[in-house]
Amino acid sequence: MCIRDRYFLFLLVALAFFTTAKLCRKFVCAPDGEVDPEEPMICAKRDKNNVVIVGDCPEGMTCDMNDMQNHTIYCHKKIEHKKLPGQKFANSPAECFSGKGDSEGFCRGNPAGSSCAKDGVAECDVDLYCHPAVNICLEASNTGEYCNDYTKCKSNLLCSWEDGTRYRCRSYGVYPNGKLLGLGDEKEICQSDYVSENSRCEEAPQLLGSNVRDNEGDKCEYTRGYPEYSSCGYHEKGKAVCRRGAKDLEKEWKMIIAYLNRKPKCHAVSYTHLRAHETDSYLVCRLLLEKKKKKKK
Repeated sequence: MCIRDRYFLFLLVALAFFTTAKLCRKFVCAPDGEVDPEEPMICAKRDKNNVVIVGDCPEGMTCDMNDMQNHTIYCHKKIEHKKLPGQKFANSPAECFSGKGDSEGFCRGNPAGSSCAKDGVAECDVDLYCHPAVNICLEASNTGEYCNDYTKCKSNLLCSWEDGTRYRCRSYGVYPNGKLLGLGDEKEICQSDYVSENSRCEEAPQLLGSNVRDNEGDKCEYTRGYPEYSSCGYHEKGKAVCRRGAKDLEKEWKMIIAYLNRKPKCHAVSYTHLRAHETDSYLVCRLLLEKKKKKKK
């Protein structure tokens, strides 16, 4: 093969690589929050250069950025969910699932002993749960007390296989590294928020280097565990990002544990909501962030 043929072959391979590599879209904010002054309901628009211009929606409406297969996204009305017992309502108890509220502006549920639906999570008051066998609101178990699929723990506790014979309610993050987890235990019971392949709490993995990558699918390496690959986010330069390791989020995890240990008066603390720090939004806990905003004011 002559030198010229080798050169053209190299160009073809390079061209194939760059055309198959998936580039991420760039996201930029619209001036004054208006994507199109003539169409105020447009909240995002993708141009021919794969740049997405993002704007604002009128009050009470939202922009669904997951609908990016379309070049233009329109604002749509927010779905207002009824608030659970323990959550604060804005104007009246009509915003609450139960329709009940107290003088301090918090939603309330049915008291202990009241009847409830089989899946009536939202019906019973704070620190109560609906027992599925008898359909009655009962007091939730406290730290060290018995729990199972029918007997629930208080909202800031986990149901853990503690003594090898039965489940008991335990706090988040109480198991040190090296502790063997029981059947059905969740990794959130570990101080490190990480469980090894042999079901023991271990030092959490940490991302090596920057979390920003050029393209989607670039390798992300960690101090332990298998490598992962980057995915597109909402980056102004069209970069991909790597998911941060649990070790990188140690500070946020400690904040969550401290919050839960204060025994918040929430009807049900959803851990999937609290651990939104795993996404690129770096949101730790909505309640914690609201508290910080109040302090700044």
